[in-house]
Amino acid sequence: MIQSSADVQAKSNKVYYRVLALGASYTLVIKNNGTMWVWGNNKFHQYGIGEGKDSHVPIKSNPGKRWLTASAGSSHSLAIRSDGTLWGWGTNHDGQVGNNSTKNSPVPARIKSRIKWKAVAAGERHSLGIKSDGTLWAWGRNFFGQLGNNSTDNSLIPVKIGRDNKWIAVAAGANHSLGLKSDHTLWAWGYNSNGQLGSKSLIVPRKDPKPLIISRFPVRVGKDNDWIAISTRYYHCLALKSDGSLWGWGFNSRGQLGNNSTKKSFTPIRIGSDHDWTAIGTGHGHSIALKSNGTVWAWGLNRYGQVGNNSDDIEIHTPVRVGSDNSWIAIAAGAFHSLGVKSDGSLWTWGNNWHGKLGNNSTKEVHAPVCVFPK
Repeated sequence: MIQSSADVQAKSNKVYYRVLALGASYTLVIKNNGTMWVWGNNKFHQYGIGEGKDSHVPIKSNPGKRWLTASAGSSHSLAIRSDGTLWGWGTNHDGQVGNNSTKNSPVPARIKSRIKWKAVAAGERHSLGIKSDGTLWAWGRNFFGQLGNNSTDNSLIPVKIGRDNKWIAVAAGANHSLGLKSDHTLWAWGYNSNGQLGSKSLIVPRKDPKPLIISRFPVRVGKDNDWIAISTRYYHCLALKSDGSLWGWGFNSRGQLGNNSTKKSFTPIRIGSDHDWTAIGTGHGHSIALKSNGTVWAWGLNRYGQVGNNSDDIEIHTPVRVGSDNSWIAIAAGAFHSLGVKSDGSLWTWGNNWHGKLGNNSTKEVHAPVCVFPK
């Protein structure tokens, strides 16, 4: 299973969640029947239903439409319909919706293409997408080169990244991007202030006296060709290898790399010695991962309970188990909250609950998983 950014695909015997997409302060899921459900912050029309009111419980978005996959950014959303068309909505100041405008979009706006789309990733203010022909495209903010088209100019419509047609997965961070190719090589581009690109600093001179550490085009992360999953959100990254090992790099001030340190890393470092990791998720300062035995583990910033181990520790620098269950089948991480699905089809959330983004009809933070859907 290829997993991009905070967006996850999950199956169960009773309820099938095709996608779990956690934004900065809202949550979006797609069920197997193609229906989309949202809750949390809707100030910037993240729901795509033309209304600005928050919901503290899941509500259906865009009824009557069948959705295949989606991604939730800081305050904009992207989704692909069953016909392969791509749609965007929410905040659009930098063109991140991709509809050749900088006007916010309260309802889904189509991102034009004659070729079908198969994958998307929404970052803080930029977006990435892969078409069915394996080509990679980007749009939105580009001050740090996060679009990867060898420029720093914003783009209001998708621009092609290079000539390669072997892309299979993408992940979008605050001002950087990650991509996987079919040969399982890992690539990164954009801002590298904290090692997000997984390689040595790339300095591009500017007119001001302080150089900016960026790459305006994809650069390979190491020499390995066994990467199978990637995740990033703000300034740190996680990735899985085919042997089930877990790796992290980038910002680490809260212990989000899980290596019992708070020192940033400019190259991937192994997290523990286990070989049974199957899924990953990255938040603003925390990380979450799933093992093949159905257990969930988390680490990093825990100020709002987003690690989910029912403790009051502000930071946790190594992976700790979330509860005692071994029936988890999927996980995802938002900015300061987390989500998981169990094998019985139930959906659980925990962490920060501003705007009701946990979906439990409350705005109070939760330090251990609570059941949201179904009850």
